[in-house]
Amino acid sequence: MVKTLDADFEANRQVWRETTESVYHEMLNILPPAYLEADMFMLGEPYSHNANGEAVFSIFMAREGHYFALHGTRRQVRDGKLPPLPA
Repeated sequence: MVKTLDADFEANRQVWRETTESVYHEMLNILPPAYLEADMFMLGEPYSHNANGEAVFSIFMAREGHYFALHGTRRQVRDGKLPPLPA
């Protein structure tokens, strides 16, 4: 999954990728989250920076027993501009 997220970032794709519950909880507990709400968190350290100089974080989401990840910015989370989860 990490290689897929990295490839998405390099190709400037932003797609939620399904992951496992164990990866979700491992990432949640590895560092204090940079952002946390009931079903979503941003990993505590940025993955990289985008062309605009914004920090890009790994973001994890849990919904209805499924777990997802993508790379995104604080601005996207704040402004509700993350892509929709897969159906």
